Amino acid sequence: MKLPPAEDPAGGDPKAAAAKGAPAKGAPAKGAPAGGDMKPFFGRAWLNLENLLQPGALEAKQRVFLETCPPMVKKAGEDGIERYVQSDEPFDNVFEGQRTYIYVKLTMTDPVIPPVA
Repeated sequence: MKLPPAEDPAGGDPKAAAAKGAPAKGAPAKGAPAGGDMKPFFGRAWLNLENLLQPGALEAKQRVFLETCPPMVKKAGEDGIERYVQSDEPFDNVFEGQRTYIYVKLTMTDPVIPPVA
């Protein structure tokens, strides 16, 4: 059973949509930052894969907290080659304050160390 297409409340007319209080297409939602206000953050997480060293182990699961890193900027070195280096400007520790984490589940087809027979 097919459903009929959804009706546009403004009938496709942007002026009618504005009059009804509907947001314009492509406009950010209320409370959302404008496109120019978004700022990237850089973070890292350290994984401990020691449990894969157990004979026959095929899976590692971890919840790892993120650590805020300084942003990377492109700078020319003494040899003239451009490289990414850590920025010197101060940055906010956003991940630590919010206790942001990633959950990693690594499953391998073959064990790193074969099972002991």
